[in-house]
Amino acid sequence: AIQSIAMASNFLLLACVCAVAASIANVQALSAVPPPRWGGNNATVGWSSVGNKTTVQSDGSSATWTLAYYYNSALKASRYSNSNGQFTFACQGFDTQPASSACDMINAPDGHLYILFPTTDYCCKCSPTTVLNPAWMQDGGATFVGETKYNGQLAYTWYKDGSQR
Repeated sequence: AIQSIAMASNFLLLACVCAVAASIANVQALSAVPPPRWGGNNATVGWSSVGNKTTVQSDGSSATWTLAYYYNSALKASRYSNSNGQFTFACQGFDTQPASSACDMINAPDGHLYILFPTTDYCCKCSPTTVLNPAWMQDGGATFVGETKYNGQLAYTWYKDGSQR
């Protein structure tokens, strides 16, 4: 009986060591996950996404609207289409336009940002800008945070400071 207890104890110890080793291997494997490419793999040059966006103002009020995002790295262009009710910083401050009317922000291949209000056909050409580099997460400074569930799907979480690049 003592021999059986000793064998069971050794088996339990071995199981714990294996579980710890597996846990360490999993952490090492996750920390080796490379930063993602914006939009997918190197063959993906264009994609789009539609969702709801909510902005909370300093006075506590909030605005929610539909945002459609279009991106094409080959064209070096992107477009943010904000529906009525938007409260996007770049679309505010136009005296001739209602503050929350639909607004498109287009990062065009000519290197400029265009702001278009489709309901009034008003458009302005703004200062030079660049479209997001598809490798912006891969060019340094990205930190792997871990895994999380998003809408029931397992996803990797990353952090990269700043948007001034």
